[in-house]
Amino acid sequence: MWNYYNVLLETAKTRRASLVSLGVSVSSPQPKVRDQKDIEARAADKSWVAQLAQSAAGKQWQNIGIKHHHGIVVPLFSLHSAQTHGVGDFASLEMLLPWVRSLDMDVVQLLPLNEANRDNSPFSGMSAFALDPIFLSLYTLPNIDKYGDLKQQLVAIHDQLEPKDGAVRHVDYPAVRDGKRQFVAKYLENERENILNSEGYKAYYEREKQWLDGYALFKILKCQNEWKAWWEWPEDQRNPKHDEDLKALKQKYTGKEGARLEDEMIVQYLCYQQMKQVKTKGQECGVHLKGDVPYLISRDSADAWLPQSRRFFNPAYSAGAPPDAGNAEGQNWGMPVYDWDALAADGYSWWKERLRVAEDFYSIYRIDHIVGFFRVWGVEQGKSGKEGKYLPEDESKWGEHGEKHLRLMLENSNMLPIGEDLGTLPDCCRPTLAKLGICGTKVVIWEREWAKEDDGQPFIPFDEYPKCSMTTVATHDSEPLRMWWERNPEQAESMCSFLGLPQTQKLSREDHKLILRNAHHSGSLFHVNPLMEFLPLVDGLVWDSLDDERVNIPGKLLDTNWAYCYRPSVEEIIANKELKDNITSCMV
Repeated sequence: MWNYYNVLLETAKTRRASLVSLGVSVSSPQPKVRDQKDIEARAADKSWVAQLAQSAAGKQWQNIGIKHHHGIVVPLFSLHSAQTHGVGDFASLEMLLPWVRSLDMDVVQLLPLNEANRDNSPFSGMSAFALDPIFLSLYTLPNIDKYGDLKQQLVAIHDQLEPKDGAVRHVDYPAVRDGKRQFVAKYLENERENILNSEGYKAYYEREKQWLDGYALFKILKCQNEWKAWWEWPEDQRNPKHDEDLKALKQKYTGKEGARLEDEMIVQYLCYQQMKQVKTKGQECGVHLKGDVPYLISRDSADAWLPQSRRFFNPAYSAGAPPDAGNAEGQNWGMPVYDWDALAADGYSWWKERLRVAEDFYSIYRIDHIVGFFRVWGVEQGKSGKEGKYLPEDESKWGEHGEKHLRLMLENSNMLPIGEDLGTLPDCCRPTLAKLGICGTKVVIWEREWAKEDDGQPFIPFDEYPKCSMTTVATHDSEPLRMWWERNPEQAESMCSFLGLPQTQKLSREDHKLILRNAHHSGSLFHVNPLMEFLPLVDGLVWDSLDDERVNIPGKLLDTNWAYCYRPSVEEIIANKELKDNITSCMV
């Protein structure tokens, strides 16, 4: 490096002497000679670009650009506008995208949008493919302007489902689902035949029928059985073993009942159209949508019920977590583990189809619990979490197992994956992600040298975060930064020492902004922070109680989980110049 640096200096001197001999003035302006540190930094950046371009994820990186990307995390259910009905919808997300680009950001990260079960968790979907109809925008339905009576109902439903007078908002899922379902049913009485006969719907059905037919039947049976888990259904419904069994069940739905099956498929088509439009809008304004494809699926899902996909799951085990300092009994999540041999025998068709459908909407995606590709804690049915074991059992196979299946993901999708690699990981996990060019996740409040207990487990400097990673200050499962600061004073004290700040009981706006700014200047190539972390920088944009600013409290069944709503509407967010100035200044 020193030889290269000296060559640069000698070349500059020679060129200057030649210009002077020709009578060319070179006294002003003088070229700035970079110092050694700058040259080394630029060389390192070029090295990282080359490494990522040549990695297994090189194609995906080239698609979005090997550079720093900044963005926000937006739970879709948290949005509301003048045209929403108790929950965020696809149209309100589309409204937000030009504003995001105006911030000089190019990523919007979403939580899973698959249809949720009635616990409302986006990570416990009733389908790995179907979008949740709760997010359907009613105001933008095709030909809705033709029906004056329906347009009037939209106003009434909005007034009924949207809180008034500044009351704290949480999504009332039963009311919202019921209200939107009834409206869509009336709408389809007018538009069903038009949609069924449209070329767009016909093409959609042909492309998606492999999962769509079974999903629609599963949804109808769920409704018929009052949303009980499928293993609690009548015997003739709970365990279809062959396609013939499904056909026999379908034959019961003819005439008016058959229209119900068609309606479920039409609703998925409408969701597809609207979410596809969101992606198109993002492409037009230069904003990448980052979806979420959880590693695990719900046992109470169409995928675990249908015979064509049930065979890809091992019924003997549920996924969970081993005992640790926080839970001596371990955990049994009740989610099925994969039968990778069965998946391989079928050419991994289920995973390939899942990625194809997700790619309709996203160019980047988060893999929740990415460690599952390496090994998963399997708990036999009827046993507690502490009685489980890792699958595969042979630890020496974990690295090969993870790399093989992550390569499969990369080879069958143009989307760039970003792994949620938090918690206890095998030694092979992060090196494999780095080797493949898959980013891990760095959560600022947890990025500490935990092994250095004698030194107080210091925070890791922001500029030491690896390039192939994503920095964020918090997650949907963690406390927001202000809450973490107030309720964990010892950790906040360590953060103050790390940043050279005086310790305060409450996180000041200046210090909050400093942490966000550092997160957007870390060594990572991705810097994506929750929108809710920027709102406290401006008066009147957050709820009075910190508890109303929480998205989810893991391990607790609460009506407020996954029901958080922003205090300002989308229109108010977009129009707030002070908010925009605060966000953009974090990236300067």
